[in-house]
Amino acid sequence: MQSMQFVDGLKKALKIKGHTYASVAKVLKVSESTLKRSFSTGQFTLKRVCEICEVLSVSLEDVIKLSEKEREKLTLLTLDQEKELVNDQSLFIVLYLLMRQWTPKEILSDYKFSKMGLEKSLIRLDTLGLIEYGPKQRIKLLVGPRIEWNRNGPMLDLYKSLVLESYFDSSFSDRDASQHFIPAELSDRSIAHIKALIGNLASEIESCARLDATLPKTEAQSMGIHLSVRPWIADIFTRNKR
Repeated sequence: MQSMQFVDGLKKALKIKGHTYASVAKVLKVSESTLKRSFSTGQFTLKRVCEICEVLSVSLEDVIKLSEKEREKLTLLTLDQEKELVNDQSLFIVLYLLMRQWTPKEILSDYKFSKMGLEKSLIRLDTLGLIEYGPKQRIKLLVGPRIEWNRNGPMLDLYKSLVLESYFDSSFSDRDASQHFIPAELSDRSIAHIKALIGNLASEIESCARLDATLPKTEAQSMGIHLSVRPWIADIFTRNKR
């Protein structure tokens, strides 16, 4: 791994943990400018990296995971792959959990899979080219953390009928829930800006998920985060326009 790629992982950990260069520099008893220079040049001793990780309460492995380039991994499935996931939803469940860094042992513990049933699902996912499944249940994901479904494909149809209907059947009044729906009239420039913000936020969420995946399952909860923007006018206005 290139040193600057690793530094990118450190920067992500810094942001996720709510630290600044100044707060870390204070704990390490160095000047903020010295620490910023190290981050900009990528010049760190192993001791300094370990000290920063200790301040952030992350491991070297956590930082490496945050710095991994996901763009080389598959993000758009083929229609045949989608059909398989829709026709056998146990495959979808297993793939989803593997993408969240669950182990086969954890899946068997929390979900209604037999050892043979899970084994068959893992072998099928390997055949479909979604994972590499090796000896001693060694698993390598061949998909990125966020899959883009084909437009008008079977997986998007399933998502619309099952996930969205269930997701929005809520008052969003729970302590950990939040909802903001903002109808607005926007220029092309503002629309492009908002789309970029959504893309950046999605990346930040993925980084948080990769870091939190190292925690015990009891310290994290399943969350649904829906980000979208599109041209839209409520029917009540459309029906009353001249």
